[in-house]
Amino acid sequence: MHADFLQYIPRSVKERVPLSWKEFVFRQVAFARSFQRREGGYCPVCGYDTLFSYNRHISEDGDCLRCLSFSRNRAIAVELLRFLDMPGCLSLPDVARISPLDIYLMSAWGSVADALRPSPCVVLSEYFDDVLPGERKNGILCQDVRKLTFPDNTFDIVISECVFEHVPEYRDGFQEVYRVLNPGGAHLFTIPYDPHVRTTERYERQGSEWVPILPVELHSDRIRGTIPAYTTFGYDLPDILAEIGFETQIVETPADIAERYCIYDGRVFVAVKRG
Repeated sequence: MHADFLQYIPRSVKERVPLSWKEFVFRQVAFARSFQRREGGYCPVCGYDTLFSYNRHISEDGDCLRCLSFSRNRAIAVELLRFLDMPGCLSLPDVARISPLDIYLMSAWGSVADALRPSPCVVLSEYFDDVLPGERKNGILCQDVRKLTFPDNTFDIVISECVFEHVPEYRDGFQEVYRVLNPGGAHLFTIPYDPHVRTTERYERQGSEWVPILPVELHSDRIRGTIPAYTTFGYDLPDILAEIGFETQIVETPADIAERYCIYDGRVFVAVKRG
């Protein structure tokens, strides 16, 4: 779920606040906003007819008042359902109940994680600065996408939402995703993307430090408050992924589906591991 105001809350405070309290606060904010502006529709994340509250038509807006998913979450859900193409799968709870495929989600929090968590075939993780990859913190698996601890050919689907712009060595991350996917498996992901520019690295490595070479761009983060964007991705991203072995399609949410599911700026990358 989005939370621009998270950047103003100290990290030490956020880490001590129970997740249930955070969800309660977000839900009250969503309900308050719904009295000003709201749209009705169906949520493919939780599987209910619902209301969506919003004040900006962007990918991190349009909170579902049932599960608190926002536009980008629903775009991922729609593309996952399309990729699976399984009878009876109309929402993520259906995926968790029916699908036998092994799925790795690079998040342990939020509406998508909550919907998929009941499945024994789904692995959730977060990245913690103070925990080794493969270990757990407060019951949550830690993974570093640049050096995943999973064996080769483990998953049928990997999902990430706005992760790779925050990975300093993003090519290593994509290579690791390719390694852990089964042949024919897919990485479904979202990232900030500008089709009019070439992919540009915003930092360079100097010794053991990453030093900005372009103006620093910070994004809000539920664990750290804010985190830098190391890369601006552009039109050549499919070519970069092709060098690794992916065949990539950039999927824009069709207008009729976007209207029903309240999806704004719905763009999902589907990178299939050639097998």
